[in-house]
Amino acid sequence: MTTTYQYHIEEASPKDASLLSDIAWQSKKHWGYPDAWMELWRDDLTITAELIENNHCCKLLHEGKTAGYAIICSIANGFEIEHCFVLPAYIGKGCGSTLLKHMLAEAQYQGTQFDVLADPNAVTFYEKFGFKTVENIPSKPAGRTLPLMRMVNDGRV
Repeated sequence: MTTTYQYHIEEASPKDASLLSDIAWQSKKHWGYPDAWMELWRDDLTITAELIENNHCCKLLHEGKTAGYAIICSIANGFEIEHCFVLPAYIGKGCGSTLLKHMLAEAQYQGTQFDVLADPNAVTFYEKFGFKTVENIPSKPAGRTLPLMRMVNDGRV
């Protein structure tokens, strides 16, 4: 029997910064990256109150507990998914898809281009939304690259 999860989505507030940072860290760590790499990425995984205040940030709750979040930023040619993370217990349970579908369905994002610099473990997740890799961007540690993925949000997510 498949379990169906019920989620509630709401805007994040600056006071959520520490909680969202912890979710990012746990989610990234789930993929088995070495501790040394995780430390290289600490600043990138740290969510600040300013990042939340200046961008569109939603969190997804399950039974009152924050299970994941996403941040969308405005960029020169459209928008960028800056973060999309869920706690390891929710990976593969539709949490990330529910959250991203909710955000991409908003009127302000219809017909616009979206970019995401994806973790290699998230490529198939973003491909389900129509993202395609357009180039590989150098990352940390030296020699590692990340796929820059892009799609035009046609409202069919």
